[in-house]
Amino acid sequence: MQCPAERRSGWVGAPRRFWLHLRLPFNYVLSPLFVWGAVVGGATPGWRFALGFVSFHLFLYGGTNMFNSYYDQDEGPIGGLEQPPPVDRGLLLGSLALKAAGLVLALGVGAAFTLCYALFLAYSVSYSHPAIRIKRRPLASAVTVFFGQGVVGYTAGWLASGASLRSLAELAALAGALGGALIVVALYPLTQVYQLREDRRRGDLTLARWLGIT
Repeated sequence: MQCPAERRSGWVGAPRRFWLHLRLPFNYVLSPLFVWGAVVGGATPGWRFALGFVSFHLFLYGGTNMFNSYYDQDEGPIGGLEQPPPVDRGLLLGSLALKAAGLVLALGVGAAFTLCYALFLAYSVSYSHPAIRIKRRPLASAVTVFFGQGVVGYTAGWLASGASLRSLAELAALAGALGGALIVVALYPLTQVYQLREDRRRGDLTLARWLGIT
């Protein structure tokens, strides 16, 4: 049983654990895809782009990282954290609240952008939640990352910059989406290679485990 001093210490440490599990440096690594979509779109970014960038990279990606951490219960290195702090149910509730807040922000960017946000949100839940956990299926997870993180992430940047949804069907737009998504899925197993022991312990056959280190 915890003494009052221990409980107070846990409460004091909760904001720091919450902040660390956002894994903001890892989110920054994903940002070029969003920016790439805006660049290929050719529109001039304004306040909607800034709002969309924050909604995706702080609220959506941050909430997704926290959600994944809660269900993975990692004790070893993960993307953006060498020593992840302990998780509790507060982290799960925080992740859901963060995603919901980001969805409200996404509405200010536009309906099509909000749809991208919702699609990624659904992808993030299916990726980690034990009921589905696409993460443990190597080929399915690669396809999901290609479309969910690659194509949707690129499209979100395209739309946030002010480029039209109709122009996404143009050859240059499709080529940009394909290139960005292929880079994302190529880097994907590298984000798992230092989690092999943890994934083996959980019984997750991730893409990195399936391919092997070599």
